[in-house]
Amino acid sequence: MSACSTRAASRSSGIGTTTRKRSAWTSKAISRTSRCVCLSSHHAHCQAADDNSIFIVHSCAHNPTGVDPTKDEWSQILKAFQSKKHLAFFDMAYQGFASGDVDGDAYALRLFIDAGVPVMLAQSFAKNMGLYGERVGAFSVVTGSAEERKKVESQLKIIVRALYSSPPIHGARIAATVLGDEKLRKQWLAEVKQMADRIISCVRPRLAVLTRRSLRKSLKSILVDDLGSKHGWNHITDQIGASPAPSAPLTAQACSASPASPPISARS
Repeated sequence: MSACSTRAASRSSGIGTTTRKRSAWTSKAISRTSRCVCLSSHHAHCQAADDNSIFIVHSCAHNPTGVDPTKDEWSQILKAFQSKKHLAFFDMAYQGFASGDVDGDAYALRLFIDAGVPVMLAQSFAKNMGLYGERVGAFSVVTGSAEERKKVESQLKIIVRALYSSPPIHGARIAATVLGDEKLRKQWLAEVKQMADRIISCVRPRLAVLTRRSLRKSLKSILVDDLGSKHGWNHITDQIGASPAPSAPLTAQACSASPASPPISARS
């Protein structure tokens, strides 16, 4: 999710609201072997927050932990949101890079929308369209009525006016052209999948010809079978996120059979 800090913190945003970090990922404080989504922490923060609070969540390819909730875990997170009437602010910067399927990577977002949970979406095409220098994206809000839509749009125009007024249009036109042309869209989707499959191949050159999932399985096999590591490396094959967790590098000591805790960055 949006914050992987294990320390709770709060501060004033300067606009009349209070922001807090929340723990969303198990590290040494929970388990040195699981490296998984910490649902109990999610639920605790959801319940502790005031009703109608806003939570920032990553829809897929979580950065920086590389840990994505499963479909079952998303369903549990959804129930926690519904119980407190929270609003989900989705950050979608890597759509297509987690699974190679843009629809599959939008699963959580659509799950929340279909369930009637209030949703805002910050979406970027900078990475999955190769338009990083253009900073192309979109901000979307799901409203409950035409009247609410007018009110939201009015407030967004005020914010936009103060921020940038008229944004660059070149990148937006490129994205619109690709998405609006069936042939170009099909080619783009194929290239996104190709990129997703290649991301993981950087882990070990001799395994580059393998598929993304089989490569992760091979890496785990090297650590456990070849190097004799006694640590738990299931997170390598269980998770699909593209980003590694920030920590120490994958050292020989960490991969050995010694009892020292493995680095959380060993995440394909």
